[in-house]
Amino acid sequence: MAKKNGKKETERDRLALLAAVIPDDQAIEDTFEALTKDRSSFSDYAIAMIGASLLEKSLEVAIRAYLRPLNETEGKRLFNFEANGPLAEFSARIKMAHAVGVYGPKTMGDLNLIREIRNLFAHSTHEMTFRLKDIVTLCDRLNVTNTVSLLEISPTAPARDRFIHAAKALASRLRSRIAQPLSDTGNQLLVITRKMERERFLP
Repeated sequence: MAKKNGKKETERDRLALLAAVIPDDQAIEDTFEALTKDRSSFSDYAIAMIGASLLEKSLEVAIRAYLRPLNETEGKRLFNFEANGPLAEFSARIKMAHAVGVYGPKTMGDLNLIREIRNLFAHSTHEMTFRLKDIVTLCDRLNVTNTVSLLEISPTAPARDRFIHAAKALASRLRSRIAQPLSDTGNQLLVITRKMERERFLP
């Protein structure tokens, strides 16, 4: 393990550094708030792209938390498009993070919905907005908007607001999940508590 300020870096240190790669809640909030002030279709496109990109990066970090420390070359071989990394694609990261136990099937479903929404915006030959029926239908299916959260949102809120809520909530929960792994404590009660929290917030 690499040294930190002359001391051996612990697994907790490594995970804390990984978690810090994901922007904190306020930074994410500020980014989306700036975008929502613009009501144009370009703003909708930017929201879809940035929301998906945020979660793609969060998933890379979550997967790395389950692997031994990777050097730069090893990381690129796994996650980089130019290196044809097997985990370069959003869909591959979603599957891998679920396979190693980062989250359950409902969260996996939400991430796939966000991926579908991103793809519709990215590959459409005509103007896309969050008011279009296909996009609204996908946002209606997001599970995270129905789970307990400090970030409250009405189920009847506009689709764009529900997409933003889902992206913020999932990034925040993944960040917390990485920073507080089950193996990080010898306290059995704390392990059980964290497991229950994970099943509740990343079902």
